[in-house]
Amino acid sequence: MKRWILTALTLTLVCGCGDNEIGLEKRRPNSPPETTLASGPPDSTTGTVYQVRLFWSGSDRDGTIDHYDFILIDHPPITSHIDERGDPDTRVVVEIPDPLDPRWTGTTSTDSTFITLADTLRFDPRVPPENPDEERELIFERWHTFFVRAVDNEGDYDPTPDYRSFNSTNIAPYAWLQPPIKARNAFEGPPVIVFQWDGIDPVGDGTFKDPVASRHVIIPTEVDIDEDNIYLNFPDSLYTLPVGSRWSPWRRWDAVDGSGKRAVVRGLNRIDGQGNGHYIFAVQVMDEAGAISPLFDWQTPGRNNVAMVRVTGAVGPRLRVEDRFLGTFVFGGGARPVKLDIAAGQPLEFRWAADASHYGGEIVAYRYGWNIRDPEDP
Repeated sequence: MKRWILTALTLTLVCGCGDNEIGLEKRRPNSPPETTLASGPPDSTTGTVYQVRLFWSGSDRDGTIDHYDFILIDHPPITSHIDERGDPDTRVVVEIPDPLDPRWTGTTSTDSTFITLADTLRFDPRVPPENPDEERELIFERWHTFFVRAVDNEGDYDPTPDYRSFNSTNIAPYAWLQPPIKARNAFEGPPVIVFQWDGIDPVGDGTFKDPVASRHVIIPTEVDIDEDNIYLNFPDSLYTLPVGSRWSPWRRWDAVDGSGKRAVVRGLNRIDGQGNGHYIFAVQVMDEAGAISPLFDWQTPGRNNVAMVRVTGAVGPRLRVEDRFLGTFVFGGGARPVKLDIAAGQPLEFRWAADASHYGGEIVAYRYGWNIRDPEDP
């Protein structure tokens, strides 16, 4: 009887040990980590510079933090406020991303500076502001939400990621056309014109940098001869381009071929009695936050990104020809030939140079002829 009791007790102890190992694992599962956004724009900030720096940290009570995942949401341009009492159609709606959302990006860092979009202008640039000082600093903006979650050494992630919503703001870059274009003056040029420009981008924190890209357009127009030759439909025609006109593709500011800061426009029509020969040329620049210069100005030095153009046949390179015995002769667009009498056997040693900078042109080649009966015949 005692032997039977001892055997039963032994079996009970063996079974108890196996059950205890399984039970221990069940009672102590892996705990997910916790995440904290430690610094950055306060949640629901209505205006912060588009270069946003955020800091975060994590903790795991039964392990270590392996890395972090984050997602930066760009809310639609239509969203303009986060106040629940405002218009529901334009309110920022924050939704926690799905745990398996492919946009989660891993990092081992605990801080980073993000260049966020600030590309939405909520005012019509054609309507002057009440305060003239504000005209040059129209604010672009865009709402964003940043989510971050910690991931522990077991691969488990924080099911409740921390997040911040904020409205990034930005001042648009601006450009100006370089000489020979001059503010307040209509520009007279030939059928082929080289336009050059420069620009700058105020970041909004007191610093400046270069724009990231530019584009240009040239549109035909008419002038009102009864109103001091005012170019018609300016600036409306630049906000809504006429049929057949389009902006050039965006070119990088630092493009190797220089196309980010210059354009060669060809095939322009000369002025005639049919109203041809008048054009409006404009350039826009974009910054790294997506803001595009919204104003068109042809009168303010340092801001004149528009040129009023007249195309005539009287514009051309200035050609300087010299001979040590005959002297120096300068020819401009439409200049007549010069007839010279020379002695028989007199040597001729012509040298020449030309300049087209007064209308934005560049000299790319020369040609000369001898005993040509008709100079107009190629």
